[in-house]
Amino acid sequence: MRCPNDGETLVAATLDRVEVNDCPKCGGIWFERDALTRAKDNADDFVRWIDSDVFAAAEASDDETTKACAQCGEPMRTFVYPHSDVRVEACVADHGVWLDKGEFDKIVSELDGMTNAMSVGDYAHATVDQLKEVFRPHESRWSEVKDFFAVFKLLEARFGTEHPGVAAAVNAASRIGL
Repeated sequence: MRCPNDGETLVAATLDRVEVNDCPKCGGIWFERDALTRAKDNADDFVRWIDSDVFAAAEASDDETTKACAQCGEPMRTFVYPHSDVRVEACVADHGVWLDKGEFDKIVSELDGMTNAMSVGDYAHATVDQLKEVFRPHESRWSEVKDFFAVFKLLEARFGTEHPGVAAAVNAASRIGL
């Protein structure tokens, strides 16, 4: 496979326990189908529940780039990764996603920032949505269960931050067995 930026041969590598292909010249990363989601999930347990269909976003985009898919050589589409301001390229034939150097870390950081800005109400809605996902047909029900617990932990932490008196009373009641 060739780098969409400079044509260098991509080198197999591992990012957050996920196989990717790196460009030794420009530092970009090629993620094959679903590898970006798995790497994001492994990079930060608290953003794993935020799922984005990058191929649907690419298909909806009219922004064709001069970069070619590392696998098929066809022009890719550029779009803004959901919940961030990072512009990425994806193959419209669903072969993979290209991120320039530093963009993966920026995506994870911006998703983390989004979780820090959410309110108790936002987390309550997200927790309910994630619980529904557990019971929908999927490739990996276990992954959805882990997503549910991740957002539930965030709800618990945000609730404790916004309502410390109530959280203290609940903790006290649990210690005495109520």
